[in-house]
Amino acid sequence: MQALPKGDNFMLISSKGRYTLYVLVDLAKNGQNRYIPLKEIAERQNISKKYMEGILKTLVDRNLLEGVKGKGGGCDKLTKEPKDYSLGEILRLTEGDLASVPCTSKNSRTLQSYGIVSLTSYMATA
Repeated sequence: MQALPKGDNFMLISSKGRYTLYVLVDLAKNGQNRYIPLKEIAERQNISKKYMEGILKTLVDRNLLEGVKGKGGGCDKLTKEPKDYSLGEILRLTEGDLASVPCTSKNSRTLQSYGIVSLTSYMATA
């Protein structure tokens, strides 16, 4: 087993957090401002449809996605431009309070000052 790096420049992200990022990146890359069927995203990201339904419901409830119910699971699309999503916003939703991670605390320096600008930045490194 590989040891975790020392210091405070990393954080562990839950499976829900990772899958949520995968879903949002997929929609940003493939959505082009249109609805994408849940089934397509699940197949591309190798995530079960049932697990994705929970993730998508949370994102729709928080207005990060716009969802349309339909036969076969419905469709979703981003509610704003990919550049307007932040990792802090997404991870606070999936991981809870991130106050122990300085760059994501709501009362700390901005994410931009740490070089974490938006979901678009994340996509470039994914």
